[in-house]
Amino acid sequence: MSTERIIAACTKALAKGYRVEAGAWGVGWNAKSNKWSPLKIAHKRLCPLGALVLAEQPPPGRYQSVPEAVAKLLGVDMHWVVDFQCAFDDVAKCVSAGSDAAATVFRSLAAPPSVDAPPASGASEEGGA
Repeated sequence: MSTERIIAACTKALAKGYRVEAGAWGVGWNAKSNKWSPLKIAHKRLCPLGALVLAEQPPPGRYQSVPEAVAKLLGVDMHWVVDFQCAFDDVAKCVSAGSDAAATVFRSLAAPPSVDAPPASGASEEGGA
């Protein structure tokens, strides 16, 4: 399921010292290296879908945009991507599969870390969200 993939990507990003939070994608297509890379202007901050693109490195697609890459990667339409972002960024209230996934990801990021697991470097006390 897509939520598990997004949560795994967020966990990986947090372990590498990134903050996963609402706002900008945090990644962009780098034509020189021919891969998705963190944007310097994002200061090591990614949204969950940006973390997914960074972790899974999908082909860039026609427009080399993060939403296009996410839609192709997860096999969802652009409405799903927009609903996810709006729900995660808390800018719109809607009932859809995308917003349900965003709520699940938000809860996973806000959950306190396991007693056995050390905290990921770069993670805020609020879970990065």
